[in-house]
Amino acid sequence: MSSITLKLFLLFLLSGYSSSEVKVVNRNNPQTSTVNINIGKSIIYWKGTKMMHTGMHEGTIRFREGELLLDENKLTGGYFRVDMGSLLITDIPPHETTAIRNITNHLKSDFDTQHFPFSKFEIVSVEYLNDTLSCIGGNMTIRGITNYITINASYRTEQSTPYFYSDFIIDRTHWNIGSEGSWLEKKLVDDEIEFRIKIVTDK
Repeated sequence: MSSITLKLFLLFLLSGYSSSEVKVVNRNNPQTSTVNINIGKSIIYWKGTKMMHTGMHEGTIRFREGELLLDENKLTGGYFRVDMGSLLITDIPPHETTAIRNITNHLKSDFDTQHFPFSKFEIVSVEYLNDTLSCIGGNMTIRGITNYITINASYRTEQSTPYFYSDFIIDRTHWNIGSEGSWLEKKLVDDEIEFRIKIVTDK
């Protein structure tokens, strides 16, 4: 990826908290180009807690596809689609197969992956604050429910490979995650879910 494209993508990911300059995505514009994400190298780390952060589980989940939209070398949009069926637990020792299977099945039930196998984030607006800072607003869809959020992120390099890192927290109740659990479970499990995202793009 060129240094110009990397800079544009950084503008996409770094966020603020207001939005005054909104870019409307026009996929039919002949000057609009796309940059695909590398789904093999990109990954999402998640963490959920319980009993006011005294307990926790964490793991990974994979992207299914994603792309950025550039119009006249300006970022105008894009989307990411996540394969909810790829959810894995990483904080339990591998030999504890029963515990891993039980918790994995429980989490997939909370996300209702049978009926909603994919989640999605789609860019709605882009505000350029300066050369290295922007505010990105987008719609996040989980369990068929869409809410507007903003995200923070930074550009990093690891072993000569550029990537983009973002971490943010959502309130699971806004997407009815775990809404069908027992009363006790709803009381014990904290509402916050933390996501840490590493995105590598195709060159």
